[in-house]
Amino acid sequence: MIVSTGKKPIRIPSLWTIVLLIAVMFSMLGWAAPGTISAHAALTGTAPAADARLEQAPAEVKLTFNEPLESELYSISVWNARGKEIGGGKATLSEDRRELTKPLPKTGTGVYTVSYRVISADGHPVEGAYIFTVGNPPASEEVPLFPIEGHELHEGNHAGHHNSQVSWDMSLREYVQFGVRIAYYAALLMLAGWVLWTALLPRGSQELQTSMKDGLLQAQRAQLLLLLLYVFVHGLALVDTGGTNLWLKLLTGTDVGRSWLISLVWSMLGFVLIGRNKIIDAVWMLGLLGAKAMTGHAAGFDPKVYTVGLNFLHLFGSAVWVGGVTLLMLQWRKLGEVKSLYVASVSRGALWSIVLLIVTGILSTLAFLPKIEYVLYTQWGEFLIVKTVLVLIVLIIGAYIRGRMKRNKPLSELLKLDAVVMALIIAVVGIFTYISPLPANEPFYYHEMGEKQHGTMSISPNVPGTNEFIVKVFLPENTGEPKNITLRLHPLDKPESGAITVPVKPYKDEEVDSFTGFTKYTYKVSGPYLPFAGKWLVELRVQDPEDNEKVYKQEMRVY
Repeated sequence: MIVSTGKKPIRIPSLWTIVLLIAVMFSMLGWAAPGTISAHAALTGTAPAADARLEQAPAEVKLTFNEPLESELYSISVWNARGKEIGGGKATLSEDRRELTKPLPKTGTGVYTVSYRVISADGHPVEGAYIFTVGNPPASEEVPLFPIEGHELHEGNHAGHHNSQVSWDMSLREYVQFGVRIAYYAALLMLAGWVLWTALLPRGSQELQTSMKDGLLQAQRAQLLLLLLYVFVHGLALVDTGGTNLWLKLLTGTDVGRSWLISLVWSMLGFVLIGRNKIIDAVWMLGLLGAKAMTGHAAGFDPKVYTVGLNFLHLFGSAVWVGGVTLLMLQWRKLGEVKSLYVASVSRGALWSIVLLIVTGILSTLAFLPKIEYVLYTQWGEFLIVKTVLVLIVLIIGAYIRGRMKRNKPLSELLKLDAVVMALIIAVVGIFTYISPLPANEPFYYHEMGEKQHGTMSISPNVPGTNEFIVKVFLPENTGEPKNITLRLHPLDKPESGAITVPVKPYKDEEVDSFTGFTKYTYKVSGPYLPFAGKWLVELRVQDPEDNEKVYKQEMRVY
């Protein structure tokens, strides 16, 4: 692109074309490389099982997650009904960092609560709690008598968990986290964009140069201050009430902590480096965005070279747009003779940056979600739809701006409107980047009471692949064992593939879950009988000794 200052044309490097070529390169690399899908770590198995009723106390508690955890920061605690923590050995993480185990001392009858806190690969804290029962404790102990702050006890057959959803009844700390994140994103993008545009655009009058220099310094200070606040607020969510030792582990022993540390050092170096050389300015700006790109959802998906690369390009495009718009807004009265050049350059840069945001946004969404329709199943998808609508509004505003530029009409009101929509998009991004893009699979549990028969079906962890299937049938005493038990899974999304029969077999159940006047019969099997994601109908057919058949049906969705 060539702009004129009235003396000699100035050629501004066409970075946008280069950036789009890099985006295509990353996308081709991602399509060629096999990847796995991940997100926030999810609990896929517990031993003892959530809500289990055992005859004897277990020797240990083991939690299994769907992805590796950060190895430096994790905790698991077991409490009795009066809020006293049960001792035992130190919690350990398996070599593949997917299983967390804590040995337990010999305990007696009672209701026990397991609580845990871990950090997933994308840097988000995941926590939860569930209960299990040993023996037949008094009724007063059926519910724990103490609260566990931040943990939700599940009322069914799986553990409560931190699902990173946004609701209006959030705690004050969560509101502060979202507010700080939004403010930091805005400061980061504005600073990076200002550094880039300052290097590309003509300097203009001495008044403009002085104002730009002062504004850049203020932007650096704001970014560093908000970065410190961002690290402190989000670090507290990861270390909880831990001391200095946990903070050191967080900043030096975890990927997200190291990214924060690099960002802090890089930001402070900016006070020495920025303004001395345009190439150094560009390298510093790219390094700042690169450190941020290594955190968040992109860090939780494979191949990382693809997802982190897309994240970096998305941040770059955002910085071009945010930095350009805020630069025009804040320096409008001082632009003078270079106003038309600034407006034309920023307008063109903003257009290409929006194109880049759309391309990288689509590619990232396809990398995060196994199917595009998953956008409809999560709060992350809802915010993504809102963001998409706002981006379309930006495109419309941009078209009006370019039209008015050609007719030499005033632009200030349209620029203000563009800035308002930009602020809304940053706010949406600050929220939905902390929400898992994937729906959470939860163990399936269904129980139906009847006058002559009770039936229970459960599938755990209820994910595509190998699962544990348990069927419990309660028949009146002295009736005898069921003549036939049939468990079938009907794939409602692919009815042509036919139902899958799950070959459950009798086994001795240690759980104490009985009904007066009924005898329990339990059946179990583990295997790959749930082969793919989708909507399923779980059907259980029970034929009693008198050839009476009872059918239980319940639909479920597996992600």
